[in-house]
Amino acid sequence: MNRRRIALLLATLVLALAPAGAVRASSSPVVIDFEKSCPAFTCEETAASPVDVATAITSGWLSGSVFHYTATETLSSANGSVTLDLVGVLVLNRVPNLTVLHGTVTSGSWDGVDLAGAEVYASAVRVGGSTFAGFVQIMPASAG
Repeated sequence: MNRRRIALLLATLVLALAPAGAVRASSSPVVIDFEKSCPAFTCEETAASPVDVATAITSGWLSGSVFHYTATETLSSANGSVTLDLVGVLVLNRVPNLTVLHGTVTSGSWDGVDLAGAEVYASAVRVGGSTFAGFVQIMPASAG
């Protein structure tokens, strides 16, 4: 299943589970693809990434084969810039390794839409070495 299909599936699930009134029909999810290298507790975009990425792991702990962590991430391109506060897990006993996160947009806009306060969902897989490829999905209707 490709990343766009996964993003669509996640968006559908989120919209179906959201409380009434929390989602406006005219606000489609913003999906931002990325590829980043994370050699330690920071990450930055690779040459293949369609957006600039700056990530700082702010805390982390290992429980069995799952690394739990928090991070602050900024994604930037000609479309805009958003800074995210995220909580996630990296599943180390799955091949390829999978990371799944959720959080909020702390500041920024994309395609002219102010997204501060919007809910964020993200997922990525290890594509080799310290490189991860994935997507961030932002729910504009939850902003503010």
